[in-house]
Amino acid sequence: MKTILLLFFTFIIGLSANFSQNISIKKITASPNPTGIQLGFWELNNKQIYSLENFGKRPTSRVDFTSWSSIETSQGVYDFSTTFNHFKYAHDFGETVLGAVNICFSSQVTPNKTTIPSFYYNRITDSTTRQAAKNFLYTYVQEALTEVGSLVLTIDYEICSNYKLSTAGSETRAAEWGAWYVEAAAVARQAALDLGMSDKLKLQPIVNGDPFATGNPIFNGPSTNQWLVDVVNASDYLALDTYQSSPLYSSTSAQTTFDIIQFWIDNYSGSKDVMVTENGFTTITQIDSTITRVDRDYKTTGTEADQAVFYQNLFSQLGAANQPGGIFHNKLRSYNLWSIRDNTAKPVGNEDRYFGLVGIDPAGNDYLKPAMPVVQNGYATLESDSLLCPSKFTHDTDATTSLSSGNANLLLNYNGGNDYDFIRYTDSSLAICPSYILHISTIYPGNVILHVNNKWLVNSADTTFDIDVTPYCTAGALNVIDIYFTSEKFPFIQHVKSVNLASCTTTGTGEIDQAEKISITPNPAQSFISISGINLQKDFNIEIYDAPGQKLYHVANTGTIDISKLPAGIYILKLWQGDEVYNQKFLKN
Repeated sequence: MKTILLLFFTFIIGLSANFSQNISIKKITASPNPTGIQLGFWELNNKQIYSLENFGKRPTSRVDFTSWSSIETSQGVYDFSTTFNHFKYAHDFGETVLGAVNICFSSQVTPNKTTIPSFYYNRITDSTTRQAAKNFLYTYVQEALTEVGSLVLTIDYEICSNYKLSTAGSETRAAEWGAWYVEAAAVARQAALDLGMSDKLKLQPIVNGDPFATGNPIFNGPSTNQWLVDVVNASDYLALDTYQSSPLYSSTSAQTTFDIIQFWIDNYSGSKDVMVTENGFTTITQIDSTITRVDRDYKTTGTEADQAVFYQNLFSQLGAANQPGGIFHNKLRSYNLWSIRDNTAKPVGNEDRYFGLVGIDPAGNDYLKPAMPVVQNGYATLESDSLLCPSKFTHDTDATTSLSSGNANLLLNYNGGNDYDFIRYTDSSLAICPSYILHISTIYPGNVILHVNNKWLVNSADTTFDIDVTPYCTAGALNVIDIYFTSEKFPFIQHVKSVNLASCTTTGTGEIDQAEKISITPNPAQSFISISGINLQKDFNIEIYDAPGQKLYHVANTGTIDISKLPAGIYILKLWQGDEVYNQKFLKN
């Protein structure tokens, strides 16, 4: 017993003596990996928290598609009051925005698909409409860059289906759109240049559909589709959405997805990298067994179990395909799944509702579909590959002394989802406390994203953050907290004044953490402990916490406590009497 007691107090004294020696605070720089792939989601209706909690901070986010007619509500008058809210929200979560604005769609081309305001003639070939469209786009780009700082923009989303470019006889219409896009891309770049922000705007057309379908002119290749070659040349990337599932393969095969990506890379990407902005699998068959991929023109469709197998087939091959010697020739720079959570904007029974990895049961509760761990493992495997990881950690700078003192002015950049600085706070001598509060002080308002051991958190504040990390910290173990500073506008430069994790002696006014104030006997104990050192005739309350800080139970006005059901380990007793609060540690054998 004496030996155990001696070891216990030696451990506690050692923690105290080495506290400052075992804290490290470093600034680490993550730089874009030119051969990497950025893995993200379409997080419908600001569901970034689902991505963060299940996959950690994502580098990219497929966000929104706004239309010209929804913004120019009367001729020459634009309303951008809410246009970029989803873009800003994605930036708050540290994600590079892949956005879209639809301008030229006409019911004369595709019934029930119009994005041109009603007071203009409904074709982009009309000279007055075309000039108005360019005026709108110029203003849109400048407003977007002013509000969100940087983005990757698509002009006219999923053009192959929305402008009917995949059908026989569409060659004239394709050339018409191609000429418009080249003009529009020049307008967008001029708008960015005039703001001095030409490097903050990237353009990518999004193609879609099945290039192998009978009669699709695109299948004939670049020699007969100069319009598409010109479009890619005017852009920074070529992007594609793919949901096709050939009847030649099973419903869970990912082969058609690979064939389509390879087709676009081999035929049309030229010198440009490629992004998959949408790929997904609806689990509508789980809800309605009569709906299969046959009913959906052979798009990826099945049960929740089928979805998991599809993603297993996809991610088991994706890494090899994107190697320099693979079928994608290491040209695939981003891959985004539709979607992280089922889409509640769609009614029950609609196939577009069920693409998520997080499902929603009839009572409205979230649950994880079987595909969730499959995709988690797939993302983790790709991001652990030194060739395919989205960022490289280039260097670190020790900032322990300055940030601990509270007098620092540490500059951190956040340029985009794979290009940023962050702080790594490590503590290998955390004392046992009922709670742990991470205090952060900055110069500018913004967001903080935390990775505390294996838990992801996000917080918004002004310039002072007090974040409760009690459930995620463990006394006496190595605690690692990565801290990212983001804002709704990129690039973002934050200046950090201080970072510290509150110890027991800083838990609040009136709290006393001195062993001599109260006494616990025996210590170590097996079945019961007794409290002395206070007036037992006055009301008092006692709480007992385990080492990670979880409250186990509460008792009042008793000097003897039954601990027989507690597992062996180190605990902290917290006692309140009047305005005084006492902390004391004890060991259960």
